[in-house]
Amino acid sequence: MPELQIINKKNPWPKGWGHKTSIMGVINLTPDSFSDGGDLNSKKKVLEQVNQFLCNGVDVVDLGAQSTRPGAVEVGSNKEIKRLIPYLKLIKSEFPEILISIDTFNSDVAHEALLNGADWINDVTGGRRDKEILDVVSKFNCPFVITHSRGNSQNMNELSKYENVLSEVKCSLETLIQN
Repeated sequence: MPELQIINKKNPWPKGWGHKTSIMGVINLTPDSFSDGGDLNSKKKVLEQVNQFLCNGVDVVDLGAQSTRPGAVEVGSNKEIKRLIPYLKLIKSEFPEILISIDTFNSDVAHEALLNGADWINDVTGGRRDKEILDVVSKFNCPFVITHSRGNSQNMNELSKYENVLSEVKCSLETLIQN
């Protein structure tokens, strides 16, 4: 592994962190996005969306290049990196002070993104899918967003039944933190 050359060394927390609610704007770079249907499919559209986020008070921009919608097919780290890194570099060149979170569960993607200026890793599996992602965020000493989820895109719908959703989600997140 090459020596880490972290591009972004500034404070990785939004202004007012811990004193106000922070807002994350999401940009899905997938053609099958559940939220925008793949509408953000050009450099111009992505930059316009980031600008609109900033004008509306977004604190962190979250980029994802692997769909996690129900039924989505995993594209693999190489394709995810090819989709992600050009947009990450473009956004950082146009908006150098922006905080960028990368939505991935792949350690290779997380590593490449952090080398290229990302600030946070946002893993919908909380490190369950690829445990090496925990080593990556530790090496870069970056914020790590964990999310409650069950299963993967292929079986998540069958696993979405809860007896007590609040206590089960809380228990799930506590287990992730402890492990």
